[in-house]
Amino acid sequence: MRNEGKNMKRKTLAGIMSLAVIAAVAVPVHAEDKTTELNTNVPSKYELTIPMTTEIDFNTLSTDLNGTLKVTGNVQSNQTVTVSATKHILENQDNNSAEIDFALKQGTSDFSSATWNETELRAGTKEITLSVVIEQSAWDNAKAGNYTGSIVFTVELK
Repeated sequence: MRNEGKNMKRKTLAGIMSLAVIAAVAVPVHAEDKTTELNTNVPSKYELTIPMTTEIDFNTLSTDLNGTLKVTGNVQSNQTVTVSATKHILENQDNNSAEIDFALKQGTSDFSSATWNETELRAGTKEITLSVVIEQSAWDNAKAGNYTGSIVFTVELK
């Protein structure tokens, strides 16, 4: 009878456990919406392309720079990229006191800076042709020798 009592307790316990499992499954569960927020940042970026080294022939009044000034990129809609230019006159490498001044031109206008907006940067179609203009009087007064000058382009993201 002892075994029967143990078996009965086991059956009763198994029955109670089965009812508990069934009751747990039958209990309605209320789902809550939980949100995971995702964040990222695509930084503004741009690429500047400037004209390459340009040889200026003696007595030439206007010489287009070898290539165009161009900026491409991806910036925020409220941002622009401004490129400015600073010229450093042609200096005679053989005679330190000799110089040839020049003007940097975009068409017939002096060039000092240009600005690209988001649309122009993305399209990549805005290119500026620049030229070096040397007056005939500057050529006439130039001392013999090799001259070197430069144009420094500075970029600012605003």
